[in-house]
Amino acid sequence: MKVEQPYIKVFCSSETANNPYKVGNKELLAGLYCETVIKTKKKLLISNALKNEVWNNNPDIKLGMISYLGFPLFWPDEEVFGTICVLDLKENSYTKKYEKLIRKFKELVETHLELLYHSQKLETFFEDYVYKEKLATLGILAEKIGHEIRNPLGVINNSIYYLTLRLKNSDEKIRKHLKMMQKEVERSNKLVTHLLNLTSLNKLNLEMGDINLLIKEFLEDYEFPTNIALKLNLDYSLPLIEIDRLLIHQVFQNIIKNSVEAMPNGGNLGIKTKKNDSLVEIIFKDSGMGIPKINLYKIFNPLFSTKIYGIGLGLTLVKNIIELHEGEIGVESESDIGTTITIRIPFGKKENMK
Repeated sequence: MKVEQPYIKVFCSSETANNPYKVGNKELLAGLYCETVIKTKKKLLISNALKNEVWNNNPDIKLGMISYLGFPLFWPDEEVFGTICVLDLKENSYTKKYEKLIRKFKELVETHLELLYHSQKLETFFEDYVYKEKLATLGILAEKIGHEIRNPLGVINNSIYYLTLRLKNSDEKIRKHLKMMQKEVERSNKLVTHLLNLTSLNKLNLEMGDINLLIKEFLEDYEFPTNIALKLNLDYSLPLIEIDRLLIHQVFQNIIKNSVEAMPNGGNLGIKTKKNDSLVEIIFKDSGMGIPKINLYKIFNPLFSTKIYGIGLGLTLVKNIIELHEGEIGVESESDIGTTITIRIPFGKKENMK
């Protein structure tokens, strides 16, 4: 059995005749034998629940299971994975030999859990290493070419401005090409700005702020297409939190821009805030085209983009900003249904403060 709060799910089951526990079945953790095993983290033996006042009304009796022997299964960090157990339709005290066999199965399962755990740790470590290496490379790139690119871009921009003034009465085709040049210069400047911002972040200018007020201030200045319906669900009981207002503004800008671009034919964008234990959650939910599963884990990677003119740094910058706030960001998405991005920022003092 595997814990999936608030449920416990049948992870693996024997093929014994009349076994009512099928793989994938799940039940609420309420009054079950395994619930006690999980809470106490100890072995539980019930020879006959019908003769036991504590257990004579538990849900498993409805399935005819009156005896139980179960042990907790642990991840290497001592967190409970679930239980391994045996149940019987009749009274059964389970011999020492039987208990020894179950303990052997428990050891085998926990060995596999340890392999899975360390494999996941290595994968996470490797992904983090690659991510940081990419950022370091971008940092070197930004330092070396930032000014080298900006200077000629400035010259080109000034030249376009001059030519636009001198040729304002010229042929439409000429004016069109000047606008195209202007647009590409702006896009190149944006790339350089993203590069420099991405690699220069290390400290925050923190102040106590109302996240709901910051959202409303941002939205007042943001021009949504007429075919986008905005829905706010803000929890005004939220406490003030320490934030860098300018950087959080940038986070909103990048996330909302992506949501709008994902709904070229219109749709709904919901923004919700709520308290979750010691965290403030900000949730952005759109009804756009969604992100294919194959790309979902890549969206925060530097230079990854599926857009024709995408730079691939916007969400990387968002992730860096949120992590500097000692927070986290998560994404859920389904193709043709939409994307939900959740930001979690903790209360309390933060270390990355200037």
